[in-house]
Amino acid sequence: MNEVSKKSQIDKNSLSQEFYFQTLISEARAKNLVSDSDIQRLQYESLLLLKSKTRSYNGGEDSSIPKEVAESIMTSNFFTISMALKAYESPDAALAALKNLSLASLYQKGHKRIQSKLITSKVLHQKLLKQIIDTDNVFYQGTLVDAFKGFFKLYNPDFSAQEIHITADYVPYNPVPKLAGIEFISSYLKALYLENLLLTYFSSEKIHQLLLSYQKNYQEMLINIYERVLIQAVGCVVLGKDFKNLELAAADLLQLQDLFSGMSKADILDVIMKALQSIIIELKCPQELSDYLLESAPAVASTIEVESIGQALENTFLVIKPEQRNSGITVSMEAKMEDGHYRHVLQEINEAEDKVAAIKEKIRTFSDLEDVLVDADLTASEIKDILSSLSSPELAFLSKNYLPALDSDIFELTEREERLASGLQQLISSLSESEQKMLQEMTEAMTRL
Repeated sequence: MNEVSKKSQIDKNSLSQEFYFQTLISEARAKNLVSDSDIQRLQYESLLLLKSKTRSYNGGEDSSIPKEVAESIMTSNFFTISMALKAYESPDAALAALKNLSLASLYQKGHKRIQSKLITSKVLHQKLLKQIIDTDNVFYQGTLVDAFKGFFKLYNPDFSAQEIHITADYVPYNPVPKLAGIEFISSYLKALYLENLLLTYFSSEKIHQLLLSYQKNYQEMLINIYERVLIQAVGCVVLGKDFKNLELAAADLLQLQDLFSGMSKADILDVIMKALQSIIIELKCPQELSDYLLESAPAVASTIEVESIGQALENTFLVIKPEQRNSGITVSMEAKMEDGHYRHVLQEINEAEDKVAAIKEKIRTFSDLEDVLVDADLTASEIKDILSSLSSPELAFLSKNYLPALDSDIFELTEREERLASGLQQLISSLSESEQKMLQEMTEAMTRL
């Protein structure tokens, strides 16, 4: 007998994964799947839940809290309830749960799922740290190491479960779904873990040389390392070369250009899929990495198609030019030091005869450096001295935070913030045109999620 499946009344594609609870209710109302009494009950229970969480936020007191804090807690509650609802097999089943269960009970179910994801993500991050590739790219290290550490320190499932807390500057090659809170972090971390896993099959020195061949200043650029290594490896496989060496000669690039320029996108995709299958077999990739690699195929094919049409495959496949690696300092993007310790350090800096030397000695993270540049009693000359020692990514972070406010009527800078912004503007003006352009591109790429 053939079972006739019941058609779902709510299309799951119409629901936001970021605001699942809210859009589920909206769709249900639009289709007359919930009554006025259902809505009234949900509204009442959501206010009861908010009151309970507010009391907990205040340490058991019934005192009021700022409006923005209350709104954040309410959003956190809705996010947690959404986590419970997403566990059901379909939107219809989730709606049935909303009708039959209290929001308080759904909140508890969602909170357990959040805690489970949080534990799983911490374990995965520890695993990532043990096998992270050795690279000088500040965005790679700053995100995979420090940013995730910062998230785990700051994340509070009880009152701000929807928050991410970090700037997700390093973008995975395969798109991450639009999510919030621990759901986003879990998906984001998983993608970067798998990308790093592929890179562990290759020599870090070979990767370094490949990236240098792509951009001399790759250490300070927002580039996806997995993309560059994967495409280079595919080119090697297509030509029957040892892909682990990542080496292609100038003649190889001409051969690849001749091969791909006469192909349709479908044909190129077929070649890429076969090459990836060969890589998977040779490396004996685990299933999750195999799936991730195959998911990357359309993007790789699209890049090759576009570049081959423009006779520019030398921008895609690279001739490695071996160069020695220079040791450098990677600035930590980890969370700020505790307030009490920070105030003590700030006092020591202000009392120091050489404030610049004191800052370089006592400040270890960029987050604290940014605060010190505003809070410390620094002269314009001292600010210039410190800014001149910063890398391009650090200058880009400061530019994004302070320069827009100089020419804005909306944002008002304090006197010290304006002093920092002016010093930053003067320093950037002294850079070459190419340096200014690179810095501008880097600043525009830094988008806070």
